[in-house]
Amino acid sequence: MPPPAVLLDLAKSLVEKGPVKIEDCPRRIRILLDKEYIADTTHAKYVWEHPYYPQYYVPRESVKSDIWTEAKELDGAFTALYFKKSPMKTPHAILLHTGGLKGYVRFDWGAMDAWYEEEQEVYVHPLDPHCRVDIRPCSREIKVVVDGVEVAKTTNSMILFETGAPPRYYLLQTSVRQDILSRSDTLTSCPYKGDAKYDKTLPISLPLNTFIPSNPPFKSRDIRQANALARQVPQSPQEYLFLSYHLHALLTHFLATTHSYYNVTVNGKEYKDLIWWYKFPTHDSAFIAGRYCFYNEKVDIFIDGEKLVRPKTHFVTPDS
Repeated sequence: MPPPAVLLDLAKSLVEKGPVKIEDCPRRIRILLDKEYIADTTHAKYVWEHPYYPQYYVPRESVKSDIWTEAKELDGAFTALYFKKSPMKTPHAILLHTGGLKGYVRFDWGAMDAWYEEEQEVYVHPLDPHCRVDIRPCSREIKVVVDGVEVAKTTNSMILFETGAPPRYYLLQTSVRQDILSRSDTLTSCPYKGDAKYDKTLPISLPLNTFIPSNPPFKSRDIRQANALARQVPQSPQEYLFLSYHLHALLTHFLATTHSYYNVTVNGKEYKDLIWWYKFPTHDSAFIAGRYCFYNEKVDIFIDGEKLVRPKTHFVTPDS
């Protein structure tokens, strides 16, 4: 998803080329910013800006009108919306004036505090209405081999089937050799499964590119809030105590609920980020909690003795 500065480029692309596709969204969509719902609609659109997943676009009339500073761009083809309370000089939303999205607003996802679909919070990006996730227990023997070395073996796994993706095999931690693992510092999130992290240290080194409201409480999943707190300069002893307390609370909760990916070292070679796992996945993916998953694309997996063909996905790069 684009950071706020890229919204202008996105708007220009939409005006000139249009989106990949547009569909009606029959669900109620609400957007929370600075402790209030700034948009509430049952007439949103699913918009695929690229082929992979959609974004929500909401009608202009569903958006609060008194909290924005507006600036017309590209000869009036769209309007950039700036949140009045934000010190940031980049827009938080764009309003389209032409094409099939005329009169619709696209918000920067990460700049908002929360997004709700009906009464359920949605993370990372909207769930694709054409994609589903199913998890099934499996008693077949699954063996994982890296560079000719067996690193995991089990007859007690969970297979996660996700539309458009290869099956993922989630193994009990005790099924995987522990002596070959080392923690990584990579962080990823998935709207279907949750947050996954390679624990290393306090997560306050990521770039800050969104407006962070000044009022607590903060949500533990949003690392940008930790960045914002860590970089603020207190102007008084009271503000110092305020920042220290909330930074400590946020990071403590974050580290307690966001967990690891691992590197694997075999035959003297380290394979980065080869395993991921979720300690606290989303409710729909609860069955994979605490289980390890290898990238099918980067290891050899055998099921009942039959070697699977490695799938080709965007997770494989020339230097993988």
